[in-house]
Amino acid sequence: MSLIAGIPALRSLGTAPSVSSDMPAGTVGPTTPTSGAPLTTDGCRTGPSGSATDPGTEDAGTATEVAQRIASYAEEHFADVYADSALQDSGPRVQVYRKSSPAFDSWIRAAFSHDCVEVRDAPYSAKELEDWSTRVSDDSAYWSRQGVRLNSVGTDPVNGVVRVGTNDVKKVRELLIDRYGKEAPLVAVEGGGLTW
Repeated sequence: MSLIAGIPALRSLGTAPSVSSDMPAGTVGPTTPTSGAPLTTDGCRTGPSGSATDPGTEDAGTATEVAQRIASYAEEHFADVYADSALQDSGPRVQVYRKSSPAFDSWIRAAFSHDCVEVRDAPYSAKELEDWSTRVSDDSAYWSRQGVRLNSVGTDPVNGVVRVGTNDVKKVRELLIDRYGKEAPLVAVEGGGLTW
């Protein structure tokens, strides 16, 4: 999967190796989207001429353009629910993540009825995760007092978390819980950086 819009905001706080996208043991709060069935547009079932289509046959250029159009409009008009758009290698080429929203879903169905777009649940909007990311990053005096160095802080809208890169996952996980509570969508990861 490659993210298109809202490429994860990564606040680099030093040089650190990348980590895998698996949720590590340093997870604090919720890390997976809600389990509602994905919504697909009519374009996933029929092509422009009305013929059946394979959802994975859209070329990458078309899929990228669709994802960018979605992101551009959604960031302006649906910032409270929009999480991100991603391209897939198989199945529906464009996946969109959002908090449950009948208005958003209606817009996607109408505006992209001839394109193959799959809409999936996300526990947080990109804006909400960015707010958490900023909160952790701006708390540098706290981290200094704890003797902790954060290598990076960045959003992962698909998994609905903010990843906090560190060399001491266990200590940072405990501090994240103490500072922000058990329900905060934060995860301590070894090293730093984001990969998908």
